[in-house]
Amino acid sequence: EPYASVTIVAPHDSLGSMMTLCSDKRGEQTDVEYISDDTVVVKYDMPLMEIIGELYDEIKSKSSGYATLDWEEIGYRKSPLSKLEILLNGRTVDALTLVLHRQTAVPIARSIIAKLKKLISRHLFEVTIQARLGNQIVGRETLPALRKHVTGKVTGGDVSRKRKLLELQKEGKKALRGTGEVQVGKEVF
Repeated sequence: EPYASVTIVAPHDSLGSMMTLCSDKRGEQTDVEYISDDTVVVKYDMPLMEIIGELYDEIKSKSSGYATLDWEEIGYRKSPLSKLEILLNGRTVDALTLVLHRQTAVPIARSIIAKLKKLISRHLFEVTIQARLGNQIVGRETLPALRKHVTGKVTGGDVSRKRKLLELQKEGKKALRGTGEVQVGKEVF
């Protein structure tokens, strides 16, 4: 995985929070240098993937906007990476496939499927949303089927008529589940 050398210039007051943040992002400290009484330069080697995300915003928020960030690529290092695939009804969605560090993959996978459950509209059939790391399913959510009120126009009479309509609906949903396509809107991506 690509690594970068990160240089952070920050006020002395925010040194502890900067060090905690960088170590949480899998950074390895290489140098700490005081420029003046209240300004410090901290250097870390960390994966480029961690920098690209939200590192700049987090550094600015922890230092009340006073810190600066600079980075430079230093090459590749071996890391335990895993391929995270999102499956909708057993079919892989290529646009949602990610390569993540094994240490952070499971929590990220669970948060992604929880968000997808909220964003994907309901269908006439049940939709399963799964996260797979390698060959192992690490998270699953089920989006319930949208129910039509098929017994609404049947008033009075024998209960068997209502039961017959519900059974027909159940068979139709079973057939849809096997052939139905899950429609994923652009806002989900």
